[in-house]
Amino acid sequence: MSFKVFGDDEASEPVTTASIPPAQSAPVQPVTSTPLASPAAIETAPTITASPVMMPGAASIGLTPSDWLYARGALGLALTGAIDGPPVLWANPETGSRGSFRPASPMEARDGLMCRRFFATRISSSQEDTVEGKACQTPGGQWDVAEVQSPTATAAL
Repeated sequence: MSFKVFGDDEASEPVTTASIPPAQSAPVQPVTSTPLASPAAIETAPTITASPVMMPGAASIGLTPSDWLYARGALGLALTGAIDGPPVLWANPETGSRGSFRPASPMEARDGLMCRRFFATRISSSQEDTVEGKACQTPGGQWDVAEVQSPTATAAL
């Protein structure tokens, strides 16, 4: 097959073409896979265990370590969102607890960190807790709960 590369059809500039050979099928070879060998210096891999890290204040609205694994992502999303944005929901399928976070104020600087007040709710099978708190963003981008006001509990519907 031949394609026009440059030039025009007028006599002032000759037309130059180029050819592209037809595609050939790639060779098919069997694929073999084997696990990588362990480095000689390491006989067995070390075992590391970790527990979920609770933030100060997370327990004050009834969050278990398992709940906090689901809730902390929602807190971060809520605090980086618009003040008039919708609440950011979370739910823990293991405990059945669920809740939401929403910002309560604009960002403010505090001790060199950006902080923001928030409203939080947690709903369990027996009650609903609502709190107001403040969280500050660490240099690494994580939001740490700095303070929490006492929750108000109401019976769940």
